[in-house]
Amino acid sequence: MGYYHTVTAPDLVQARNELSLNHIARYLDEPLPPVDERSSLQKEVKNLLPLAARLSSLGIDADEVMDEVRERYVEKMRSPCTGFVQPGLVHEDPLEEHCFVEQTDEGYRLSGCVDIEGILVSDGIHDIGGAYASMLALDRKYYEAFREGYEQFFPFPPDAEDQLHFAAITDEIWGLTMLTAGYTADLKSEIEWPDTPLADWAMRWTKNRFRRLQGWLDETKQLDRALFRPEVGPW
Repeated sequence: MGYYHTVTAPDLVQARNELSLNHIARYLDEPLPPVDERSSLQKEVKNLLPLAARLSSLGIDADEVMDEVRERYVEKMRSPCTGFVQPGLVHEDPLEEHCFVEQTDEGYRLSGCVDIEGILVSDGIHDIGGAYASMLALDRKYYEAFREGYEQFFPFPPDAEDQLHFAAITDEIWGLTMLTAGYTADLKSEIEWPDTPLADWAMRWTKNRFRRLQGWLDETKQLDRALFRPEVGPW
C-alpha cells in the first residue's frame, strides 16, 4: 500500500488511458484543493442526528454513542490539522476482497487491487484508516507487520495511532451512513421481501458495525474478530 501511495497525480495522468481512468481525468488535471478537515468534520457532525434516527428505526439505541462521536469530532476540530503522509494514489475502499497478496521469498506483498474506479489522489490515511478498522487493529502483530512494510516508503507520523484510531471512528460512521442511507421510518416494509425477511445479513452487518464503533469509543468493548466470516457473511 505504501508503494501505491508514492504514485502522484502526474503519474496517474500519464497512465490513465492504460488503466481506463479517463472518467476521473478532470480531477487529475486540476491542482489538488487544500484539505479543509474542519469543514468536513462539521458536515459529519450534522449527519450524526439523522444517522441516530435511522439506527433507532432498526432498534439500535445510538443516541449516547452519537453524542460521544460528536465530542470526538469537536475535539478533533480544535486540534491542529496534520497529515499522515504526502498526497498519493488511494483506493478509497481497501477491503480484503479487493486486494491480492502474493507470497514471495522475502515474505508477503500486496501485488494488486481491483475495484479501483473510485481511486483519487489524497492523504494515505483514507486507505490506512479503513484497513486499520477492518483488519489491522484485530491483532497487534497485523498492525506491526503493516507498519514495517509501509515504512519502506513513508514513515508513520509520531501521532500515527491517534490518527488511525480517529480514522477508524470516521470509517465506521461512513459505513453506517451508507448502510442506512435509504432507510425511512417505515423500515419494516422496506427490508422484507415476499420470500425472505430482508437481508438478515444487512441487519447483522449494521448491528455489528455499530458494535465495532462502540469499541473505538470504549476499549473495553473493542472487538477482536473481523466483520465477516467467509462461511456465513456478517456474524
